[in-house]
Amino acid sequence: MARIFFNPKTGEIWKSNKYLRKPPEGYQPTEIDIDYRYTRRYIIETVYCPECKEYHYWGASGRTTLPLSIQCQFKLIEEKGCSYAEKIFKNSYFRYLKTRKDYERYIALCNHIDLETFEKINAEIYKLGLSYKEEEKIGQAILSLLARNYLQKKGKE
Repeated sequence: MARIFFNPKTGEIWKSNKYLRKPPEGYQPTEIDIDYRYTRRYIIETVYCPECKEYHYWGASGRTTLPLSIQCQFKLIEEKGCSYAEKIFKNSYFRYLKTRKDYERYIALCNHIDLETFEKINAEIYKLGLSYKEEEKIGQAILSLLARNYLQKKGKE
């Protein structure tokens, strides 16, 4: 069994083993434990935030790739900082995004439309009482219509 530790100042990762259990100075414990009886695969990615001047991490055992949502979130953290990315990715409308194109549209629309508008749209969809698949289809259709209206107007001007 190994534990993963992370240094937010340097972005370095340290993995404990059978002989070295105590991490070096400045490393914080993560929630990631690797049990070698079940898996030897794990992934840990770090990203530097220009806003707080520290590194942020995401990791999981049993995986070899980052989920698409985390990839898009890390890209946004690199560009605009962690508070902006958290504000966008904690919105309830986020659950309707499935493809990279959806994420890119959503992030571009957040510059034009207030996030409270997305919350209101999500509340109205939820009030309909549909199944999750139907809610997802409606949410993606609304996103594509908003993108068509707002983003194409921007391109014409």
